[in-house]
Amino acid sequence: MQSLSDHHQQQGNEHTSKGNIHSEVSHQQQHHHQTDTLTKLIFKLTGVAILFRLMIILWILVVDYLVKDYDSSSYADIALINSNNSTISIGRNIDQFSEDQAKTINYTFGNPLYYGRGFAHWDGVFFLRIASKGQYEYESFFAFFPFYPMTIRTVTLYVIRPFMTALTYFTNIRDSNNYGDLTPFMISGVLISNICFVISVGIFIKLTWELVGRNSYYTHFVRTSALLYIFNPATVFMSVVYTESMFSLFSLCGMYYHVRKRHIFSCLFFALATCTRGNGIALAGFYIYQFMLEEYLRWKNSKRDDLTRNISKTIMAFLKYIVFGCFIVWLPYITFQAYGYYQFCTEQSNQLALTIIQSLNDSGVNTHFQDYLAQVHPWCLTRIPHLYSYVQSKYWNVGFLKYYELKQVPNFILAFPVITISLCGIFQYARHNKQYFLSLGFRASTSQPQTQQSHDHTAAYFLNNKSMLVFVYYWFTLVLQGLAIMHIQVLTRFISSALPIFYWFSAHLVLVENRSTTVPKLILCYFLSYALIGCVLFSNFYPWS
Repeated sequence: MQSLSDHHQQQGNEHTSKGNIHSEVSHQQQHHHQTDTLTKLIFKLTGVAILFRLMIILWILVVDYLVKDYDSSSYADIALINSNNSTISIGRNIDQFSEDQAKTINYTFGNPLYYGRGFAHWDGVFFLRIASKGQYEYESFFAFFPFYPMTIRTVTLYVIRPFMTALTYFTNIRDSNNYGDLTPFMISGVLISNICFVISVGIFIKLTWELVGRNSYYTHFVRTSALLYIFNPATVFMSVVYTESMFSLFSLCGMYYHVRKRHIFSCLFFALATCTRGNGIALAGFYIYQFMLEEYLRWKNSKRDDLTRNISKTIMAFLKYIVFGCFIVWLPYITFQAYGYYQFCTEQSNQLALTIIQSLNDSGVNTHFQDYLAQVHPWCLTRIPHLYSYVQSKYWNVGFLKYYELKQVPNFILAFPVITISLCGIFQYARHNKQYFLSLGFRASTSQPQTQQSHDHTAAYFLNNKSMLVFVYYWFTLVLQGLAIMHIQVLTRFISSALPIFYWFSAHLVLVENRSTTVPKLILCYFLSYALIGCVLFSNFYPWS
């Protein structure tokens, strides 16, 4: 009997072992299937992104050639910025050049710079100037952070110019210098922007997949979100000499690694985003929220006798998220302001000012360096010198509610769709997860948990996913900042390049509202019309974001 019992027990163990092996094999197969699904999705949608980028570049070239520029000073921009005279100002307000005169200054119809001028209007003029000179000549330039223009400069000097020189040597094409100094810089800027965008599509898909839960059941939601990102309303700014694509890439990479709990990589990418655009400092909010949430859960679930250990863990978490994480994200911003202060507010870097002051003193006018600063750079004498805010206020009229004027109504209309979608998304998520939203995620929501029983849950994943909360707070912060301080029309590209949740909610609307086709059609019409019309208006120097 004992041997029979042992025999049954042995058989039971064998069955258990086989069951465990079968379960492990099944799990591995499921993991490989999910990985294959993700890889195929990235491959297909990246191909779509590349094709659409090429179409947009061609579209910009065509409409720029066919449509007359609204403001002829846009030609003067290129002529002046291409000049070797560093004392001449940016020609945005120069009106003495006609279109035909501008064409004969530095380029002709046979010049690639003429055909590519539609890729460098508005802020693009400044980026090319900074990239070509390799320095910040005027304080107004400090509205533009250095990583993007310096990347353009590096790629131009070490890739594009050598390539164009080689092309000149082996063909009958004229040397690139005959086309003007900016031709290779413009080519570099367009290449960098579009390459960054294509890479960002893959990161966007991986981030969305990670939040979904790595489950192929939600592939439709991931695909729809990514397609909306590819055909986004700020498409033109993702294709020309602007920072949007690069900032979006770094932000998405930082968010992806943050979700994966790989905070060192996340921190570095957030810092690169700040190097690219000043509003990157808001990305530190992810670390502040993570610190608050972890500490709340730790102290809520701790025992009284664990006081010492909890205090030490709190200190370590503070050092990790606030001291290290936030400081690294803010460091590029602080360093850039310090560089501006050194360049304009110290005697060591103002030899021209000292020469002028010495000349005035010699002529009997008693003048000091502080008097010069008070007249030319008054921000230097403030208690906390802040060049970026001064430049934004003085040269771009950016400030609290400054843009709320009757003449700006058309720009408010231009930004109305992105504002409406954003406010609806924030409100819907907050209403669906009221307790969770109002308590900063400290209290559980009373809404029903997500299930996989119906297709509607795929679309409704935006509302059911608690991991979205920190993204909703980030969304709310940027929208509030845009409405209160920024030029309102900039919100379109500001939100399109910084907020993946904008596309998640738009995908939610497209998928959930399929019973009533009005909303999905409006969303798709908005995305595609802004993508195409934006290219026409921007490339011909019409007001557009």
